[in-house]
Amino acid sequence: MIRFPRTGSPFRRVLTAVAVVALLASACSDDGSDEADATSTSAAESTSSTTTAPTTTAPIPETGQALGDLQLNVVQFGDDGYVEIVNTGSDPITLAGVYICEFPDYADLGDVADVATLEPGATTQIAADVLGGLSIDSGEAALYDGDDFESADAILSYVQWGTGDHQRASVAAEAGLWPSVDDFVTPDPAFGAIESGGFAADPESWS
Repeated sequence: MIRFPRTGSPFRRVLTAVAVVALLASACSDDGSDEADATSTSAAESTSSTTTAPTTTAPIPETGQALGDLQLNVVQFGDDGYVEIVNTGSDPITLAGVYICEFPDYADLGDVADVATLEPGATTQIAADVLGGLSIDSGEAALYDGDDFESADAILSYVQWGTGDHQRASVAAEAGLWPSVDDFVTPDPAFGAIESGGFAADPESWS
């Protein structure tokens, strides 16, 4: 037991002041502790919460058209002649932007074909006059994806007849669609046409 001196003693006043300061410090300590606890709890709750990333679905790219399925199929000579093109694939092919060429003439199939889309197994015929005529003596026909006629990446199908070394023959040979510039098909005058037999890149299959 501590006994304080009677009233008026300086020592008692000092001890009283110390006690008051201690009580105030204790109160402040409690408030700070509460705030710290609240902060700690908030941080814990924030840490324990689970954030779910938004799901994204990438668009599925459209399947490109297999333009290589477009093949030259028949060349009919004469004023009423035509070049027949066949879709050998299993999907429809839009003809706009596909060019047919017999140097120096060319045309966009989207402008001259009788259909806009060629269905699987279907054919379309391009009239001879579109290509400046189809002489049985000599000529060529080439199909292109676009109008870059010097591009081996753009050519789709090729045939030359009567003589070799036509304008587009070297492009077809580079693309592997014709054996060489010197190979050509010899038409039978009695028949008046040549037909690929399903193998347009092989001169021996044309008859």
